[in-house]
Amino acid sequence: MRRADQTTAAERFFGRAPPPLFEQLLERVPLPPRPRRRRARAPKVSYLSPMAA
Repeated sequence: MRRADQTTAAERFFGRAPPPLFEQLLERVPLPPRPRRRRARAPKVSYLSPMAA
């Protein structure tokens, strides 16, 4: 909640505004690695051979 002067209780208590949360998270949390490349699929092997009827 903010007062008429647009300050929060934390700002009044600590004497300054808190740092932006999203920017702080970007600085502290490591980015995930790039996704690995997909391997090429092996061709399907047909286990049933066609037979003449």
